[in-house]
Amino acid sequence: QIVLQKKINRAAIRERYLSLHDFSKARVAPFRAFPLLTPWAEESQALPLKTLEKRIVNVLKQLLNQQDRVSLIVLLHSLVNSKGLFVLGGLAPNTLMPKSWIPQLLEVVKTQLRARNPALRGAAITFLGHSRSKSARKHLMAALNDSDSPVRIAAINALAKFSTASTISKLLNAIQEGPAGNTWQERVSIAQTLKALAPHDANRYGIKRLAQYLNDTFALVRIAACQAIQQYGNAALVHSPKLVSLLKDPDLNVVLAALAALGTVKDSKSTTVIKQLTQAANPRKRAAAKQTLKLINN
Repeated sequence: QIVLQKKINRAAIRERYLSLHDFSKARVAPFRAFPLLTPWAEESQALPLKTLEKRIVNVLKQLLNQQDRVSLIVLLHSLVNSKGLFVLGGLAPNTLMPKSWIPQLLEVVKTQLRARNPALRGAAITFLGHSRSKSARKHLMAALNDSDSPVRIAAINALAKFSTASTISKLLNAIQEGPAGNTWQERVSIAQTLKALAPHDANRYGIKRLAQYLNDTFALVRIAACQAIQQYGNAALVHSPKLVSLLKDPDLNVVLAALAALGTVKDSKSTTVIKQLTQAANPRKRAAAKQTLKLINN
C-alpha cells in the first residue's frame, strides 16, 4: 500500500517496519525483507516513487552483502514468488523485478556461496537456480560436491529448471563421481529432477540411474523412481521386470507408483501379474491395477 502511493511517507514506513518485528522476544515476522525500506525511514522528505525505484536495486545489493544470515535467507526467499519469478520482496511481493536488475543481484548472491552457514549457501543456490542463467548452472554443478547434504539437495532441485540434455549428463556424472546421492533425501531429489528433465533426455541417460533407485532401501526413493520412469514411457520397457517385482512391495504407495509406471511402459508381459492385483483386498490396489490394464491394452 505504501509503495503504490505517489509519495513515500517516512512515518508510515517506520511504523510498518516496526510492526513486523517483535523486538521484545527477539523474533522476526516472515517479511523480514522489509528492512530494505529502512534507509529512507529517517529522511526528512518524502521520496517520489520514481526515485525510489532507481534506488531499490542498490539497497538490495547492500542488503545481500549483510552479515545477518537470518535476514539474508529470508530476503533471498522473499525475492522469488511461488511461480519462481523474481519480485520486489517485502517491498512489493506482487511486483515483478525488472530483468535488468537480476544479473546485478546474481553477482552479489554468488559471493554467499562461500558462506560458512549451509542454510545460507542453500538459499543462494536456490536463488541462482531461479535465474536459469548459464553462468548460474556451473555454480549449481559445483554445489553438488558441497560438504553439506541440504546444499547438495538445493543444487539438485535447482538443476530441474535447466531443461537441456547437457544438464542431465552433467548431473549423472556428478552423481557417479561425487557425494551427491549419498542420502535418501538426495536420491529422492535426483529422481524428481530426472522426472522434470525426462522430456529433454533424448538419449535416455537418466533411466539407468532411476532403475537402480527401484531397488533402494527407502520407500520414498522407490516411489520417486517409479514416478520418474513413468515419464519415459515405453523407452523404459527393459526395466519392466523391476517394476513388476515392486508389485509385491510391502509399502502400498510403492505398489501404486509401480502400477502407474507399468501403465505408461505398456509391457504386455506384465498383465498376468497385474490381473492378480485386481482381486487384491485393498480397494486402492484393485482400482490401480484395473486402470493399469486399461492403459496397457489401449
